Amino acid sequence: MRTKRPFLLLIAIVFSIVSLVPTLWMVSGSLKSLDDFNQYPPSILPQQLHFDNFARLFNSFNFDVYLVNTLYVTVAIVFLSVLVNAMAAYALARLYFPGRNMIFLFVLGSMMIPFATFMIPLFMIIRELGLINNLWGIIVIAIAHPFSIFLLRQFYMNFPKELEEAGRIDGLGLIGIFFRLIVPTSKPIFTTVGILVFIWNWNNYVWPLIVTNDKSLWVLQLGITSFMSEHSAEFQMVMAGSVVAIMPVVILFFALQRYIIEGILSSGIKG
Repeated sequence: MRTKRPFLLLIAIVFSIVSLVPTLWMVSGSLKSLDDFNQYPPSILPQQLHFDNFARLFNSFNFDVYLVNTLYVTVAIVFLSVLVNAMAAYALARLYFPGRNMIFLFVLGSMMIPFATFMIPLFMIIRELGLINNLWGIIVIAIAHPFSIFLLRQFYMNFPKELEEAGRIDGLGLIGIFFRLIVPTSKPIFTTVGILVFIWNWNNYVWPLIVTNDKSLWVLQLGITSFMSEHSAEFQMVMAGSVVAIMPVVILFFALQRYIIEGILSSGIKG
């Protein structure tokens, strides 16, 4: 085993470098001038740092509007998704009713269905609800998430029954037990699910493209795509927009990655 460690470490280093080079090139490109981009041979480091690319991005191309829309949509999805999926998972884990296991199998099976297969029915439902060209048209369809339900259910399956029984003795009903006993003890798994939902929805592109036509309602990915088509020659601005798009996810992941691991371990899922 010891003889394999240097080889595995070398493979890890090579893969890390290969993975990081495109990101480093993007960050470096966001700080270059157009002349730096056109020079040959190309250089990774800019000759002079141009932080004004980001100022120009927000002042001239409405990226502040796209960023606010994306934050609003993603944060709303995170809070509502954690709440709704937690209640669904608790019911599937702790309540006994006919068809419980079949419902859970249906939830698991829905993870295997490609989004493209039910995209049109979803659009028709959202249209009937009057949520076309509305940010809530993006939010509503992303609240329920099968993997979040699965992760939360696994956590609640290991929840001590004695705590629930103590709550019933104190006169708490089902809702009281959930909000006063279950929710306060679910912070690790809530943090994990919240981070994962945030990452999944921050870069959402296809559904916002279908639901929103008004540019004032666009999210970051739509704004960047439109910017690339209109200003394809301004490579440094495209890079700056890409950096703005990935920065919140990168910061959130590195700041809270230990909570992701703790939450998954507390759910009893083993690799």
